[in-house]
Amino acid sequence: MYVESHFVACKVVVPYLRKQRDGSVIFISSTAGRLGFALRTPYSASKWALVGLMKSLAIEVGPEGVRINAIMPGVVDGERIKRVIAAKAEAENLPYDEMESQWLKLVSLRRMIPPQEIAEMIQFLISDAGRTISGQSLSLCGNQETLR
Repeated sequence: MYVESHFVACKVVVPYLRKQRDGSVIFISSTAGRLGFALRTPYSASKWALVGLMKSLAIEVGPEGVRINAIMPGVVDGERIKRVIAAKAEAENLPYDEMESQWLKLVSLRRMIPPQEIAEMIQFLISDAGRTISGQSLSLCGNQETLR
C-alpha cells in the first residue's frame, strides 16, 4: 500500500530525470525502516521496502546523473504525533507528559524533530551541495535508539 505510490510516481518522474541527466528523488521512510516496530509490522515493512526501492533505483539511474535518497524521520513534532502519544497515554492510564517523556527517552537527543528540519534536509539534498549524495538512507531522528 505505502510502496505502490512510490513505484507509480517514479515510473512517471524518473524517465524525465533520466532524459535531462540530472535530478533528485527523495523518499520519506521512517526510523521504522531501520529499527522495526512491534505491533506496527505492515507500516515498518513498507518503510523497509522504501529503503530497498531507493537503494536499487539509485543503482539503476545513478549512471544517468539521477540521485535517489531516503529520509528516515524519527518522532516528528506536530499534531499527528501528539494524537499518537495521547492515545498511548490514555491506553496506559498515564499523563500525556509522562508518556511523551517515555517516548523521548528512546531518542539520544531527547527531542522531537521539527518538520522544518526535514524540509531543510530535502533542500540540501536537491541542491548542488548534495550533488554527490545518492543511495543513502539519512536518519533525521536525534538518534532514535529503538521504537516502542
